Amino acid sequence: MISINNKIQNLTLSRVFMFALIVFITGIFLSEYVQFFNDTYYIILFSIFALALIAIFWVRFYIIKFTAIMLIIFFMATGYYGIFISKVVPRNLPYDQNVEFEGVIYREPDIRDRNIKLKIKVLEVSKVSEASPLGNTQSKKAFEYDTLSTKNILVTVPRYPEYNYGDRVKITGKLEKPEKIENFDYEKYLYPELIFALIKNPAKVELISHNNGSKIFEWIYKIKNKFIET
Repeated sequence: MISINNKIQNLTLSRVFMFALIVFITGIFLSEYVQFFNDTYYIILFSIFALALIAIFWVRFYIIKFTAIMLIIFFMATGYYGIFISKVVPRNLPYDQNVEFEGVIYREPDIRDRNIKLKIKVLEVSKVSEASPLGNTQSKKAFEYDTLSTKNILVTVPRYPEYNYGDRVKITGKLEKPEKIENFDYEKYLYPELIFALIKNPAKVELISHNNGSKIFEWIYKIKNKFIET
């Protein structure tokens, strides 16, 4: 115990930082597979912090102080995951189901020869259903598709009619997960814009209204298109 305590006491700052980083990464990794956030988690968290503070300021052995600090870092990592990462990366999008939602085109439409790719931020989900072999649909419970709200979706629509940045549209179609295309990781490619779902050839696209985006971006896109036209 004394030898271990001496080793901990003589650790360099870089070694302590390395251990802290490993513990932090471990906390985030485990948060992917373990549901920490419940009543028991908060009780344990409060207890750990209380005991850790006691250990840091009133316990003489450095190994106990070191362990207390690592436990605090571990629970900080799980908290960071719960507050930030899990809010960004969805876990339960209704892939392979028919969805109906309203959203705003938040980037300039990507016009191709045969189609247009629209990046849409979901504002309101009105329906999620699972198609049966006979073409009938069975409604899903709300808690299963609430995760779709506020998410970004890449929707591929026909070349005409055209749509503009800031248009609010209503989309009906099958939600798909981006898949790898040979050696091209399409999901990773879309990640920087936080796009985790696609709709190809939606069953219905309805224009609701115009000018729902940022006035600054509207102005920038107009100037850009004028330069292209000239």
